Amino acid sequence: MTHPDIVIDQIPVNFKNAAFLNAGPKQLGDSHRAELLEHVRIAKAIARPKALYLSASILLPRAQTVEVLGHSIENPILYANLQRLNRVFVFIITCGVELAEWKNSLSSAVDRFFADLVSEHALGAAYNHHAHGLASMNPGSTPGWQIEDQRIIFSILKNAKEKIGVELRDSFFMVPTHSASGILFESEKGYQNCQLCALENCPNRSAPFNPAGYEHLFHAM
Repeated sequence: MTHPDIVIDQIPVNFKNAAFLNAGPKQLGDSHRAELLEHVRIAKAIARPKALYLSASILLPRAQTVEVLGHSIENPILYANLQRLNRVFVFIITCGVELAEWKNSLSSAVDRFFADLVSEHALGAAYNHHAHGLASMNPGSTPGWQIEDQRIIFSILKNAKEKIGVELRDSFFMVPTHSASGILFESEKGYQNCQLCALENCPNRSAPFNPAGYEHLFHAM
């Protein structure tokens, strides 16, 4: 059974404890703190992050293949994570066109850097508002699940541009840039994509790299 998709556009954004309030000045110097705080003030007034998602049943018709609403996704990691489940949430989230248009109006590299920080924070607010402790996987973020499969997410969640302002380009990247899509699911082991990413010094890392887990899944591909 599939439920109608749901749009959430009243998502609060709390900048009070945002990590970048400390990270930004350290990277650019204390003289820029007043500029950063001014960008936060503007963002508070205009930020409207949004989420589009639906609950859908899944099938596992063959090894390494997950079927969602008639769309087949071939990925051993997703298949392994969903073996004990029969339902997932498909989602698209965004910082919102309001922040994107504001950022695009800025000419200074420093101003755009600060706008990126607040937009990323607003995207995180959209994710946390509807994830509720669920794990997630995203096309292009794990071995074997190619970014081209963004088309599947946007085929399942139709009219994302009209509903929340997110458009998928021919390059398979989304506009606004600070947007994300994928599948949410229950995970007893607390799966996180970062466990399979060896990129060092990533500012968005949420879990340490697990070499053993990566090797096990990589050789299963």
